[in-house]
Amino acid sequence: MKEDVIYSAENFEEYSKCTLCGNCRVVCPTFLAEKRESASCRGRVNLIGGLIKDTQPITLSEKLEFDIGMCLNCMSCEYICPAGVYASDFILSAKADIFAKYSKMGLKSFFKNRIIFIKMMFFKFIVRKLKGLDRAAVLYRKSYPILTNKDKKIRAFFKPFMKYCGFNPERILPFLEKRLDVKNLEIEKPLSSFKKRVIFFPGCTGRNIASPTAEHIVNLLHKYGYEVIVFEKDYCCGAPAYYNGDLKTVNQNAEKITRYYNNFNETDAILTMCGSCGNMLLNEYPKLGFNFKAPVLDVMEFLINEKNDLKVRYRNTSVTYHHSCHLLKGMKTGKNIVNEIKKVYGDNFKPLDEADVCCGGGGTFSYTYYETAKKITSRKTDKIRKADVQLTATGCMNCQMRISEQSIVENKKLNVIHTAELFE
Repeated sequence: MKEDVIYSAENFEEYSKCTLCGNCRVVCPTFLAEKRESASCRGRVNLIGGLIKDTQPITLSEKLEFDIGMCLNCMSCEYICPAGVYASDFILSAKADIFAKYSKMGLKSFFKNRIIFIKMMFFKFIVRKLKGLDRAAVLYRKSYPILTNKDKKIRAFFKPFMKYCGFNPERILPFLEKRLDVKNLEIEKPLSSFKKRVIFFPGCTGRNIASPTAEHIVNLLHKYGYEVIVFEKDYCCGAPAYYNGDLKTVNQNAEKITRYYNNFNETDAILTMCGSCGNMLLNEYPKLGFNFKAPVLDVMEFLINEKNDLKVRYRNTSVTYHHSCHLLKGMKTGKNIVNEIKKVYGDNFKPLDEADVCCGGGGTFSYTYYETAKKITSRKTDKIRKADVQLTATGCMNCQMRISEQSIVENKKLNVIHTAELFE
C-alpha cells in the first residue's frame, strides 16, 4: 500500500455515493461547535470531492487544509449516513495526501505550515523510535515544574514560544506519572494455574501518563486468573500519526508491533486500555495490511466476555459513563460495559445524557483546534455536572484527559477515571 494515500483508487467512487443530504451535520461535533458548512462532515466530503473532480477541480488552500484536518474521526457520520459513505476513511485519505505534500517539502514546510512541520518532526523523531517517547517523557517530566509554574513572569517568558508552536498557554498540561515498571507486574505462578494468557498493550498513555491505571488493570487480570504479558520494549500504536495522515510512521510502527506480538506463541488475546489504541490495532492495521494472530479486545470487554464476577471498588459512590467514540463505534463495545457497571453499582449508576457524543478529545485534535475542542468538551462537562455524580468513567485515556482538563479550565474539576478502576 502506498504511504501517501489510503483509498486513492476508490476516492471518487466513495465521493459519488454522497447525496449531500446533510444528515451527518446533526451528529458532527465540529459543525455543532462552529456552525459553518466547511466544518461539517458534508462540507469536508464536498470540498475533497472538489479536489479530485476531473472537471473544474478546486485548488488546495491553507483554509481548505485547516477544515479537512478538523475531522475528529469520531465516526458518528458513518452511523447516520443513509448512503453508507465511509466518510472517516475518505477524509483520512485527504489528510494523508496533505501530509505527504508537506513531507516532500522537507524544511520548507516550516515556512508553509509550522504546525504540520512540528507534528512531522514529532512523529519522525519521537513516535517512530522505541526510545523516542521515553526520552521525550523524561524531558517533559523535568520541564513540567517550569511549564506549569504559576509565577506570571515565568509564564510570560514561555508564553510566546508556546503560542508560536501552536500550543495555547491556557492549556492544563497533564502530569506524567512514573514510567510503567514492567518487572513489577510479573507474578510467580505455575503456568497451569492460569485460565488464559493475554498480551496487555498499555499504549503511550498507560506507560507514561497513567501508569497507576495500567498497574491496576494488570492486577485485576491477575486476580481473575490470567497470565499477563507486558513487553518492556514497545512502540506507539501510531494513532496520533495515522489520524494526521502520516502513513509512513504508522506503517513502520505497525510492522514492528505485529511482528513482535505474532512471534509470541500461544496468546489468547491482545488487550488494550484505550479505545483509540484498540481501534487502531483492531480496525486500522488490517487496512494497512497488518494482522494479529490473536484477537484484539478492550480489557473491559475481555473481562465481561469471560463472565468474571467483578466487584465494586467505590462503595456508596455515584458513577456515570462516557462512551469513547473509538471504543463504541470502532471496537463495537460499550453498551455491555454500561450494563456491567449498572449490575455492580446498582442504583449508584446514573445514566449520562448524550453519553455517546464525542467529547472533543480526538488525539492531537485539541492541540491544533483548541478553541473548537473547548466548545465541544464544555458541552460534555455540562452534561456530566447535570448527572450529579462523584465519578465519571470512560474507556479512553484521551477522553479522560480532555474532560479533566476542560473541567479544570472551568474551575469546576470533575473526577474522571478509567472504567477498569471502578472494579476491585
